Amino acid sequence: MTTTAKAQRIRTILEAGHTLFSQNGYQNTAMSDIARATGMARTTLYDYFGSKQEILFALLDEVISRRILPDENACPVEQLTQIATGSLERLQKHEALYRILFQELPALDAQVREQVLRWQSLTLDEAKGAIHTGLADGVFSQALQEEDILFAFTALLSGKMNGLLYNPKAYDAREEAGHVMQLFLHGTMKREVTP
Repeated sequence: MTTTAKAQRIRTILEAGHTLFSQNGYQNTAMSDIARATGMARTTLYDYFGSKQEILFALLDEVISRRILPDENACPVEQLTQIATGSLERLQKHEALYRILFQELPALDAQVREQVLRWQSLTLDEAKGAIHTGLADGVFSQALQEEDILFAFTALLSGKMNGLLYNPKAYDAREEAGHVMQLFLHGTMKREVTP
């Protein structure tokens, strides 16, 4: 089998897995369902993926492992806005996968959960860099620790993502990121003290 044919089979399996996980849920989808949807024998499917968890992992790897890189020349607030926007755009584009991830993560094995956390840390590292610069530049209140500011940012962004995921509606990612940033900045910006 050629490399192109093998890659096409893998793509077919991933697409079928994505469709079935989205329609039936991860727990209610068996490898035999994926094999049937691809028109492959179940034994052939196992030549490519050893389990449905491996299929889910490959799908998540395509989406989550890509870093959201803000413009390094932008100010820290704009960098955080870009991270929030990129995160919400990714959620919008891959809503079904995120829903599976949020629902199924506790049921997945520890190795997969650890990898998801490593993927998420890539984006957190970018946010941490912007916050570090913002503290050094006096953008954020010096009364706050870097970890606390990062917590506020990630908590608000995660809350927004969960809200959009479980209360589906059409939304503009940039606008929703703006709402996140308004709340975030309200609690973390340096304020002038007036006597």
